[in-house]
Amino acid sequence: NFPWYADANIYYPILAADLNNDGKEELVFGLGISDSIGYGQLKIINDRNKEFAFSPLFGEGGFTSPGVIFDLDSDGDMELACGSNSGILYIWDFPGTDVSWSGYMNSPKNWGYYEGELAQPQIADGLLGSFYIYPSPVEKDGIVRFFLNQEATVTIEILDMVGHKIGGAELDNPTANEYNEIGFDFTRQSNGVYILRVEAKNGSQREVKFKKFAILK
Repeated sequence: NFPWYADANIYYPILAADLNNDGKEELVFGLGISDSIGYGQLKIINDRNKEFAFSPLFGEGGFTSPGVIFDLDSDGDMELACGSNSGILYIWDFPGTDVSWSGYMNSPKNWGYYEGELAQPQIADGLLGSFYIYPSPVEKDGIVRFFLNQEATVTIEILDMVGHKIGGAELDNPTANEYNEIGFDFTRQSNGVYILRVEAKNGSQREVKFKKFAILK
């Protein structure tokens, strides 16, 4: 469900805590958006890239930092404290009790040390992860972006709706465990629906994925 996009600056640090006590953590960060009371909001999203029920948070003068999360009143749950650009300290009370990254460097000691248990990395099934072409719809230039789970040779083909190949490329050494991109020129193609075909090969392993996209000029 990520990456998450915004037409504004994101202010660090990014805090991670289970604010509503549902067993899953939310991310808290500053977002440089102007509104009627200042510049900068506190944005909160969950692990599914959905906005939290109390998000965004506003304050007079706006915010350029997400502040700090801790149990201020020793009642067992968490508070979020943040100072605004107008010199006002705001505190919000949340029912959650677990926090894994509470503020700058994760502690008043500024150690930057994570005290929780790290999960073992999971090996993804298959060679190809998510893939798409942007912008959508394509006007003149389009960029194919794909995630490669393992080392492989990748072949990209652009097909019309009949299945005729109108363009493509082969990548011999794309980067594994990372997003890869390659651009295509569609200035000579007419408006319509086309097919993006991505094929990955690694020895005897082979995987092919298709996706429709539109060209609109």
